[in-house]
Amino acid sequence: MTGAEEPAFSRGQSIGPYELVRFVGRGGLGRVFEARHRESGQRVAIKFLSEDGDPTLLKRFRREVKILGSLQNRHVATYVSGDLNAHPPYLAMGFVDGLSLLQAVSMAQRQHVSETSTLHPLPQTLQWATDMACGLAAIHRLQIVHRDLKPSNVMIDTEGRAVLIDFGLARLEGATTVTQSCECVGTYLYLSPEHLNGDRITTQSDVYQWALIVHELLTGDLPHPSDDPVQMVSDRFEHGVSLPRFQEQGLASLAALVERSLSPDPAARPQSGEDLLHHLERADDPQQSPDEREQALVVTEPEGLAVPSKISKSYEIVRLIGKGGMGAVYEGRHRLSGERVAIKLLRPTLLSDPTNFVRFQREAELLTGFLSPRIVKILDHSHEEKRPYLIMEYLEGETLASRLERCGPFPVDQTLEIMVAMTEGIAELHTRGVIHRDLKPANLILTTRSGPKILDLGIAKNVSETRITRTGMGVGTLAYTTPEMLHDGTSSLESDVYQLGLILFELLTGQRDFRSSRASDVLRGVLFRDGTLRSGEAQTIIDRLVELFRRATARNPQDRFPNAQRMLSELLEVRKCWNDLTKTAHLDALDERRTRSDKRGSPPLAVAYTDEVSKGGRVLATITRLLGALLVVAVLVTFLAVLWFLPELLRRIMG
Repeated sequence: MTGAEEPAFSRGQSIGPYELVRFVGRGGLGRVFEARHRESGQRVAIKFLSEDGDPTLLKRFRREVKILGSLQNRHVATYVSGDLNAHPPYLAMGFVDGLSLLQAVSMAQRQHVSETSTLHPLPQTLQWATDMACGLAAIHRLQIVHRDLKPSNVMIDTEGRAVLIDFGLARLEGATTVTQSCECVGTYLYLSPEHLNGDRITTQSDVYQWALIVHELLTGDLPHPSDDPVQMVSDRFEHGVSLPRFQEQGLASLAALVERSLSPDPAARPQSGEDLLHHLERADDPQQSPDEREQALVVTEPEGLAVPSKISKSYEIVRLIGKGGMGAVYEGRHRLSGERVAIKLLRPTLLSDPTNFVRFQREAELLTGFLSPRIVKILDHSHEEKRPYLIMEYLEGETLASRLERCGPFPVDQTLEIMVAMTEGIAELHTRGVIHRDLKPANLILTTRSGPKILDLGIAKNVSETRITRTGMGVGTLAYTTPEMLHDGTSSLESDVYQLGLILFELLTGQRDFRSSRASDVLRGVLFRDGTLRSGEAQTIIDRLVELFRRATARNPQDRFPNAQRMLSELLEVRKCWNDLTKTAHLDALDERRTRSDKRGSPPLAVAYTDEVSKGGRVLATITRLLGALLVVAVLVTFLAVLWFLPELLRRIMG
């Protein structure tokens, strides 16, 4: 099918109950768009079937709908709805907000530039390997084989979890084939030996592809890298795969599992995702029992959570507001005073991990008694039915992420106001030795009454605090993660400065291409397009803003601002220069209008009056002139009436 033959889609177009938002990419069977339900606002990913006349594609599409409809697991993309009779047929899946694993690894590689150390293994390797195994375990229990597992078919969501997507080539074990005899489907470099040989595809084939992905996470490349893909695959089959020895026990065990899973003989591999999980239990936390580990990894969090109708004896829950990294946030109301509050409950699926209790308790301790106009205020904290909760002030407004999505980039003056407010809040945290570690637009709310406020200190920590994340477990949102957090999981005051710099870039450009080598040039170009910044004096502001971004986002933490206080000082100076520039630009425009009036020959007094009189003054002058005209008309009418009746009046007097 040629591109010209494909039906055209555009932003805002209605598809069933959904409205298209943007093009995302191409999946195994067709194009994928982000869309939003017109009534509920739910975000979904809509996949349209490619219309090339191949009847097998529709069969695969129907099979994907059937497969996704039977799955409920947090590590597998969920099915929402679909219409296979539409033109073209489509299905709607739960939208996974984040990056593909391919993008995540590429971003990490671009961030890490060092001649003395290596990037791999990535800190999240063990976590993502386990997440993918959880997803495979879920589909293998239903006797489903994915058959096309690769980095671009794994998403890393905003909570850092790996989610399997694109089941266009998946099938039930034992089902009849919908491909022609000996036809090879899937991505060549990730195919198993039995797949290439045209033999039966089983759950062990998925295990093989899982191992190839983890091999990339551990080493940065596929086995036997070469410019010739055929030679790569051939060497892999003929010579086997061996990994370097890792000092850390968890990674060493994982590497041994990968080597076993890449055996050319399917019988020598782990039999399924379930089997992978059994082996990964010993590769992760040896102090946790197998039953506890299994429950923590496989049990999914249902959408309809059992939420208590009241919190303690004082508050009742009204509605769900949203979900954060550590829990769900609800609107609540005080039972006596009627005061509106925000109630944050820890996710039930996190209760089995004691480190989550520590983080949640830490957020309560950090916020308690912290009175700042730039940080959300906590009112109370305790636990209800064994679930910890926070009672916070209720803030009306819109998150910065939502505003960016709805309206695009901000003008310079608004950007500086938001950045100053946000940096003031972080500076107060830094004064107390606290690092936020998860600064992003979704964690800043633009309130209707009290300006910008910082939310969600769920993964914040004190500078002197001991580490509570396990090796290989990342924290924060991947798109805003600092190079040092990606490299070894460390964070400092400079980490918050880095994230503030990324937010500055996104506010001014509306883009997330923070780490591109051209990011500074992009920022400079956006600023130069601002009409206010085209004068000679404006070059200073452009240079200072670009330099502020460069310094805040330097790869080496020592090259950044040492803390938010220092960055705030520079922001305040830039804002002052901006205000002076806009004031000067206004006066220059006023002088230019006066000059044009002088050239037309208007008297100086008239020019001044024309330029300076207010709109209200002009209205008042117009009304005065109208009243004067009416008065003249009234006098004239009176005079004519007297002349008309005067003879009659004189006759009566004389008679």
